Amino acid sequence: MSKFRRPALTITTCSVKLEEGQRDLYETSRDAIAQHYLAESHIVALDALLKLHRACRRQQGSTAGQT
Repeated sequence: MSKFRRPALTITTCSVKLEEGQRDLYETSRDAIAQHYLAESHIVALDALLKLHRACRRQQGSTAGQT
């Protein structure tokens, strides 16, 4: 038995309103990731999801001042 205890799992859900084009990009990318990477490697999938997250954050930041 290991001496180390895992920390409690923390899940944070953030809702973000996406414009139609952003939503389409997100859904298309998410579906492609699921189909291609999940069968191969969880690490690769997590890396792809991180890149998708960063892309969405950049897109959200670039449109923050626009109405």
